[in-house]
Amino acid sequence: MNSTVTTDTLSPAPAAVETRETIVTTAEVDRSSRAPVLLMFVLAAVWFWVGSLLGMVASIKMHAPDFLSDVSWLTYGRVRPAATNAVVFGFASQAGMAVALWLVARLGRNLVQGALFIVVAVLAWNVGVALGVGGVLMGDGTGYECFEFPGYSSAVLLVGYLIIGAFTLITFHGRTERRLYPSMWYVMAALCWFPWVYATVQLLLIFSSVRGVLQIIVAGWAGHNLMSLWLAPLVLAAAYYFMPKAANKPLHSRALAVFGFWLLAIFGAYGGIPAGTPVPRWVAAVSDAGLVLGVTAVLAFATNVHLTLQGVYARVWSDSGAKFFIAGCGAYLVVGLIRAISVIASIGHPGALTITSMGTSQLFLLGFVSLVLVGAIYSISPQLSDRRSERPSFVGLNFWLAGLGAILVSMPLIIGGFVQGQALDNPALNFIDVVRKTVPFMGIATLGSLLVLVGATVLLVNVCRFSYLSWCSCCISEKPSTRFVKISGRGA
Repeated sequence: MNSTVTTDTLSPAPAAVETRETIVTTAEVDRSSRAPVLLMFVLAAVWFWVGSLLGMVASIKMHAPDFLSDVSWLTYGRVRPAATNAVVFGFASQAGMAVALWLVARLGRNLVQGALFIVVAVLAWNVGVALGVGGVLMGDGTGYECFEFPGYSSAVLLVGYLIIGAFTLITFHGRTERRLYPSMWYVMAALCWFPWVYATVQLLLIFSSVRGVLQIIVAGWAGHNLMSLWLAPLVLAAAYYFMPKAANKPLHSRALAVFGFWLLAIFGAYGGIPAGTPVPRWVAAVSDAGLVLGVTAVLAFATNVHLTLQGVYARVWSDSGAKFFIAGCGAYLVVGLIRAISVIASIGHPGALTITSMGTSQLFLLGFVSLVLVGAIYSISPQLSDRRSERPSFVGLNFWLAGLGAILVSMPLIIGGFVQGQALDNPALNFIDVVRKTVPFMGIATLGSLLVLVGATVLLVNVCRFSYLSWCSCCISEKPSTRFVKISGRGA
């Protein structure tokens, strides 16, 4: 697509031409979103640190089961789901909602509506996460992957989300910019998909459980959809917004973005039931077909980003904040290819029974979701204080800690899983010998968990620091800022 034609419609980079009535300044938009967005960023960073700490404990227990074995609420069966849910709901979902709210206000050129109600809902959401993590550690977990939170916490989470989602939609409805940038498609779709997935799980598994094989189908479907139709769209929305800004270029192709969006919407719901699961074979076949066809959405996104950054990779990579987006998008591509190749090569069944599936999930969560969201936090936080040109400290260090940590956590598990699968197929080896073969890989993953924990600590310190600067700036008058306009399409 000719970039000279699409500059006004595809790029979120700021422009300097006012053609019609002035609507609102960037400072006013940031001021309206400051309280809820920064609160969500701070609390998300806290939960990322908690989840990383619990994850490191769980990783140690994989190769040293005697570690803290006398503490019942820190057994592996409790600490692993507590760590996963703390990262998924406490960090990723909360940071994703904060980024979504900020994007809706910025791209829609409208003040955030109901900021006080959103703050109350954010507090309710975090109460739900705290109840859920505590309930899992006390043994009240449901046993369904990614949905281990007990019912009494899930109800609080759902109420908190409905308030946040409702006021985000109200903010979207009152936008002054009618043309939708691709990021808005993903945000709006995710806001509608999450309550559908989460409420379905609560109705069919938690409060009124279906029986037999349906439990496996619903749990697998919901866990897959939580990642592909909730977290992935929120992260893709952030990437589509910040990558062109980092390159100072318009998005390469709106048509390719439309193509990728609808591919995700059509095929993203299929998955989560690997071959070998005790369900009718056609169910697993449909799931595998969805994973293979869904990789086309990943390829469409990766192609669009690559063509947008073509020729400016070196300059973009030199930006400490943009590194997070490039690495995160690369991880998304790798995860999609691994899943598709696993199905095509008919190795999904042994991989699902080993630590390979855990490694793939960790690469998606720590490599794609976490890296892009941390990059978004570092890009948005300075906008919410008077120190807009100041970067948080140690951003580059945070990137290398998080990036290397994600690699060292996921890749040894992926590779070790194939080693484990081959050993399990060898009748000459007993089970203890098979376990011994996986110990070195798990040890490397523990080192990666330590790096992720240190990176989470740096993130928490930086977010708290910028939140403090932002609150201090409330007593200082805002400086004049570039004004939004109705038509230019580039004032956000």
